[in-house]
Formats: sequence, structure tokens, C-alpha cells
Amino acid sequence: PQQQPPQQTSPTPYSVPMMMAPYSASQQVMSAAVGYPAMYPMVMTSQPMSPMSPMSPMHFPMQSTVPFADIEEQCLLTVPATAVGAIIGRGGHVVRTISKESTANIRVMTNDEQSPERIVSIIGRPGAQMKAQQLIHDRLVSEGIPMPTVTVAVVVPADCVGRLIGKAGARVKRLSATSGATVEVKNGDGDTARVVVVGSLYQAQVAQQEIRQIIVNARLRDAESFQAM
Repeated sequence: PQQQPPQQTSPTPYSVPMMMAPYSASQQVMSAAVGYPAMYPMVMTSQPMSPMSPMSPMHFPMQSTVPFADIEEQCLLTVPATAVGAIIGRGGHVVRTISKESTANIRVMTNDEQSPERIVSIIGRPGAQMKAQQLIHDRLVSEGIPMPTVTVAVVVPADCVGRLIGKAGARVKRLSATSGATVEVKNGDGDTARVVVVGSLYQAQVAQQEIRQIIVNARLRDAESFQAM
């Protein structure tokens, strides 16, 4: 019988390329040992993505396939004070829905009532945080509250600040250049510090991926050095 030629599938439009190489099995084990999640490989959504623009950012909710990526982290999303009602919803319905869909713990933090901004605490795995940020952003835009830029503070281990900054600030400058976001590392108190990222939702999430990758790589190098002793 005559063989049929293989069918060719067209690529998904506007798909986001994999930015970091997948971890090997040994790297995943070391990542678990040093207490920081192995973020890659990541599974991107198969749905077509909208073109990148301030009002229509690329959407790329992620889910890790690595079993050690269940360690929860925290980021702080800054929103206009006038947006709090839209985020919470009547009786907390909206924030509960976003929390359920993203699997992240979301809390609107109380602060100075006169302040024009409020902080939304998002706690969860990296992919859950990204999904929650996207859902909050989309909710505000749908309610007529423009969000051309977002401000996210990523909570990181304090002992990784130097590695994020790099020699003479070279690494943080490169972070800004590759993501398109403004990235500023701020020293914290105790065991954590904050990396403040400002840009479109797409730019901010690209920067967050790169920040976490730098930390994971640093932890892996520490583990390798320890094993070599």
C-alpha cells in the first residue's frame, strides 16, 4: 500500500521560547537539597498567545513538571488603591476565585488609607504566582482600570543579593536589558531581600523567571562546591 506523507503541524502563534535549559536529574536532586525549587523544565500553555503590548501582554501561565518545585515563595504586587474593590469583589468572591484558579494564597495588605497604592501579597509556587498576577491584571483591565505597567517585588534569600547584582551591577543591568523591565535589588532585613521589577506584565514576568533562575544556579553551584569539599 502507498504510504501517506507525514502530516506537518503549524507552530502555535506567538509562543514564548524556552529561555533556560532544563535541569538534569542530578541538578534537580541538588536543587531540592539546597532548599530552592528547580523551576525548569516548564510547561507552557498550548493556547495561542496575544501579541506583546502594554494593554495586551503575552500570557504564559506556567506549571512546573519538577516534583521539587513545590516550595512556596512570596511576591508583592502593587496596585492602585482604587482597584482594591475590583480585586476583592463582593463578599470576597473575586479574590477567592483568583486564588482557586491560580492555587496561590492572595491577600490585600492593609496600609495607610491615604496612600494611592495598595500591596497584594501573593504566596505560592512560581507558576502559581505568575498565574495570579495575570488574573489580577486581567481583572483590573476588564473593570476599566488601566495597567500599562506593573510593579512586583520578588522576595529572595538575602544571601543571594550579591549574585543578583553582579560585579559593579553588571548582572542586574543585564536583567533589565534582557527583560525590558526596570530591576532594582533592595537590601532587606534578616534572611530576605526584595527585587523590585517594573514593566509591562510580560516584561515583569520574564524578569521574575530570570531572577529565580539566577538564584537556582547559585544554589546549585553552592551544592556542587560543598560536595567537592
